[in-house]
Amino acid sequence: MGVDHSNLGSGGQMYETVIKQIRGVISARVILDKDGNFEEVHILANTERSPKQIVRDVETVIMVAFGIALDHKVVSVVQMGDDHLKMTGDHWRPRIHSINTSISRQTTDVSLKIMIEDKIIEGKASGPNSPINRMRMVAEAALDALEKFFEGKVHLSVDQVAKVRFGGDDVIIVSVFYVGLESEDVLLGACFIKGDEREAVCKASLSAVNRKLAYVPGAQSS
Repeated sequence: MGVDHSNLGSGGQMYETVIKQIRGVISARVILDKDGNFEEVHILANTERSPKQIVRDVETVIMVAFGIALDHKVVSVVQMGDDHLKMTGDHWRPRIHSINTSISRQTTDVSLKIMIEDKIIEGKASGPNSPINRMRMVAEAALDALEKFFEGKVHLSVDQVAKVRFGGDDVIIVSVFYVGLESEDVLLGACFIKGDEREAVCKASLSAVNRKLAYVPGAQSS
């Protein structure tokens, strides 16, 4: 079963979004030729799994999601050990502490807390009560917490939140507008729903931005 590609971005970005959900993959860069065919696929991974396993999973996920037979010869994998990842800022990766939702007939209020190292930061969002907007409020609350952590050095806003089918499972896709001191970008994150849909939305939102924000100068530290 495939994916509704309209929610995954365009060009190489939509392939990168699904590849980054593979276990062990830290980041991915897909380069297409002028006809839209795969020219190069570069994977940055940890040492949890072998490069051959990761390449096989990349082939499988591209076939399942897009119906494309990917030539493994265009895929390259570079691995980094945990020590190097910590040096490059991965240690600050945010984690969910709690999510609370209050729903009335007309309004959805979300208050959530994320933990970064030993710090707990609260984010809040409120908006009209509808199924898609309830997911959006969770994403906005997550980004609100991150903006507070970075004390105005970055600005984050939700572009789109969508639920798609991927290989028989439900996946949350979140796209985020990022504006930093020297750049701006649209970032994508995704997370499989494994129980609480709110948790998947929050994780997808954090996934969209965590690698970008790991290198923002002046992030709070303990």
